[in-house]
Amino acid sequence: MKQDCYKFDKELFEILIQEYKERLKIQLTLGNFEKLRFFINQETIDEEEEERIYNKEKRYKSEDKVSSDSIKRHFGLIASNSNPSISSCSLYARRLGYLSWDDFCEKAEQKYDVVKGFSTIHFHQFSYLKEGDEVTVGWYPKKYCRLKFLEGYSFEVVESYGMHSKPGRIIETYGFRLSPITSKINLPEVLIEPLFDDDPLWYFINNFDSDLCCIDVLL
Repeated sequence: MKQDCYKFDKELFEILIQEYKERLKIQLTLGNFEKLRFFINQETIDEEEEERIYNKEKRYKSEDKVSSDSIKRHFGLIASNSNPSISSCSLYARRLGYLSWDDFCEKAEQKYDVVKGFSTIHFHQFSYLKEGDEVTVGWYPKKYCRLKFLEGYSFEVVESYGMHSKPGRIIETYGFRLSPITSKINLPEVLIEPLFDDDPLWYFINNFDSDLCCIDVLL
């Protein structure tokens, strides 16, 4: 098997953990730990007991299993300052259907490319819209706004999830852009470009600061 060459990436590992939550349909808590451990080690309680006795007698460590304490540390169920080994990362990735940690990292970088996955509409496409047409801006179904075209450069928010705009909001805009991307995990804000170059809101667009940003520029 090809040796992993990726260094540990905390943000990518957080994405892997999120995939476990979605696959197992659980919140990662100590109460749900057994389900997580069974899935990772592909074992039952009886099998684990037999394996523990065998390992103790033969001083043998299986490369296809991870200890309970390690899983708890790696998945944030108990405090830890250490990162999982590449072999552990690869096992976690394989249990989700990836070939290795390498394979997961490569596919996750593509799958969670927020720019590539961002659905939007540019001002030069506005002329092709008819009144009442709907467009979706964002990353459906994780974070998005469904907009109804009114006329010219005007839209009405019809549906919103994970965004700042409420249904019924009327927006006049030259287009939409993303705020600076600082995380592989958290989706950035979607900024509403004002119609005119001398609009003061352009200052907030061009000097985006999440702590100081004017709410009017956030979709």
